[in-house]
Amino acid sequence: MLFSGQVGGAETFSASLAAELRESGVRAMVVLIDGRGPLPQRLDALRVPYAVYGAKRGREVAYRPRRFAKLVRECGPDAVILCWPGYLAGALRLGGYRGAVIAVEHGAQLVEDRSSWFRRIYKSLDWRMGLWATDQH
Repeated sequence: MLFSGQVGGAETFSASLAAELRESGVRAMVVLIDGRGPLPQRLDALRVPYAVYGAKRGREVAYRPRRFAKLVRECGPDAVILCWPGYLAGALRLGGYRGAVIAVEHGAQLVEDRSSWFRRIYKSLDWRMGLWATDQH
């Protein structure tokens, strides 16, 4: 599960992980909240199927958690890997997703946050809104 089709560390990791899982016989897919960017082409080159939710902003999934959970369930009924245990995890659970929800924190989440106090509070609230919904983080 990724926010966008842009390519960064989480996107590179997720695309490679999905490709390796598929090589091992696992039916791995990638779900993009917003499919704009170069990542879909990279996934095509790796022969990793993907689905696009079609929202311009990630928080739009909170408005329609059932639709979000349905798409994720169709792509991965057993488990989903998120790059952050925030509101997406909560939206999945509220929308009825029953598979395992695994959050892998990475990058900026693991270093000292030097952003504004408002941004730090926002990120902390986001993290707490989804942490309850994860099976592993």
